[in-house]
Amino acid sequence: MKLPPFRINHVIVSLFITFVYLIFVPHVPLFQQYAVMITIGTLVALALIARRVNAWVDVSIALLLALGFLVARLVFRSVDDASIVFRTAAILAFVFLHFTLFIGPWARLTPEFLRFYKHRRHFGVATFLLVLTHSSFIIDLYFEFSIHNAFQAVFIFFGFTASFIMFLLAMTSWDYVQKHVSLVSWKVIHTATFLVYGGFVVYFFTVAQGLIQTWQKMLLASFLIFWLLVAPWSLPKKILHRVNGWKQLHILIYIGYVSTIAHIWTGTAQNQGPLLQALFWTFVVGVVASHAHGWLLMWQQWRARKRVPREVMEINGSTYYLLDRVENLQAGVGRRFDIQGTPLATFLHDGRFFTLSNVCPHQGGPISQGEIVNGYVECPWHRYQFSVQNGLGPPGFADCIAYYDTQVQNGAVYVSLERVQNKDQCGK
Repeated sequence: MKLPPFRINHVIVSLFITFVYLIFVPHVPLFQQYAVMITIGTLVALALIARRVNAWVDVSIALLLALGFLVARLVFRSVDDASIVFRTAAILAFVFLHFTLFIGPWARLTPEFLRFYKHRRHFGVATFLLVLTHSSFIIDLYFEFSIHNAFQAVFIFFGFTASFIMFLLAMTSWDYVQKHVSLVSWKVIHTATFLVYGGFVVYFFTVAQGLIQTWQKMLLASFLIFWLLVAPWSLPKKILHRVNGWKQLHILIYIGYVSTIAHIWTGTAQNQGPLLQALFWTFVVGVVASHAHGWLLMWQQWRARKRVPREVMEINGSTYYLLDRVENLQAGVGRRFDIQGTPLATFLHDGRFFTLSNVCPHQGGPISQGEIVNGYVECPWHRYQFSVQNGLGPPGFADCIAYYDTQVQNGAVYVSLERVQNKDQCGK
């Protein structure tokens, strides 16, 4: 049966329901007594709302979380509801955070995992809401809703740091923000959030003086230094010269992750049995190894592309660079090339070759890994589309990408960086 259209934005409705839950359930004693069933009911409601608009990823996430809370209730029958919810929320947040961090590097290794990339922010926002649920119960049950009391436990401040970073990422994970906020605005956001966090660090040192160990002081200092290094100011242009202000803010996830590990280890994991400790560090080592391998792979690919010599040919008064022999390019499968520092994506489609910029203007996704669907190349990260004829987006969308003149000469494919065919509409 076809359901009638749901006219209200399901994301806004879902967030409203979630925040109503967070305002009342963790802080009202009556609701705390039935927190598990209220939590499961809320998640089922969110799944039904997402189902109305066929947002199947959101449906799956909500039902998976509901199942997690249900299993926890059935297994730990003697534990009170409030404790079940905040502990289960913490465990699920830990798992979701690691899954989210695995998506990036694993998407480079296997096409099967690439399908999760466009949904990465869904898992990230779900992680933040789980963290918010966990901390809402904790601050009420253990610290009488007082940040001063909470910061006297050093491990809590690392949890606060992780929550603060995830809040920033969740608030800036919208398409509109990513596409319309200027670099100047990102500089303001980056500076303001750095100063706010720095203020919390100073306050924490005042409250917890004498309790902070040397390694914890060094870790917090490294957070502030890293925050400055990745800011969209003059120095990062040399370090992060191909990312925008949004990405430079989201690189702070590394601070959030290290803070999460410090919070969990010093708060509870170090007191668990060997099996749970081994499981904890297996997750950590997996994330570190995956990202290290991803960085190494990118560096090796960059070195390999830099070493490739390029034959040059003059065609109609313009300089064309050799890409590859015709027989080495497969129909419908993109290939990445780097010419004079310009990343390109070349395709063979319907018997003709065409070349686009390999950098998606949305978030810098690799166009060469995209598929051709109904005459458009789809970015594999978030499905932004660009025409195989001119690099422009579908009718009604202003998105576009540089489209380079491509020629076949003597059985080889050549491209010109001078002749950007849609320069007037899109810019080079």
